[in-house]
Amino acid sequence: MRNEETGYILEKLHIRHTQYDFDCGMEEYNEYIRERAFDEIDIKNTQVYVFLTKNRDTLIGYFTLSNKSIRAEIRDTIYDQPLCLLGRMAIQKHLQGKGWGTKFIHKAIDICYQISDMAGCKGLLVETYFLDLIESNFYQNRGFQQIDEHKIHGRTRYRLLYPL
Repeated sequence: MRNEETGYILEKLHIRHTQYDFDCGMEEYNEYIRERAFDEIDIKNTQVYVFLTKNRDTLIGYFTLSNKSIRAEIRDTIYDQPLCLLGRMAIQKHLQGKGWGTKFIHKAIDICYQISDMAGCKGLLVETYFLDLIESNFYQNRGFQQIDEHKIHGRTRYRLLYPL
């Protein structure tokens, strides 16, 4: 997918993308794109989308999308609600704070609408352990609603939903 007016290209992760240096400031996310992403794609756990500059000389960042369901009570009945999960989102360190996170989220939402038209999807779910993203209202300012928080292995996981 090209977007000439904004100067970037969105593609599914491909082996040719490994030529780029990538540093988002978090080694876990750097290691994921270099070493684990292809394995997760191969076993169909996730799809990885990369943003490149228009001339393809810089990998701007990436995000992952997969399927997830959550249980919800609707009129006294428990249902599994089908969702897309925005799993990882990482942006080159030197490009952070320049609006790329918002662009990534908008593209993820666009893809969720396409999935919803084909197979059913009620929204885009984010699960994060980063309290600073919650306190700064990063996701809430982009239309997400916090639905819960849970302690998991001593850490608090926040879940936010963008309903379609």
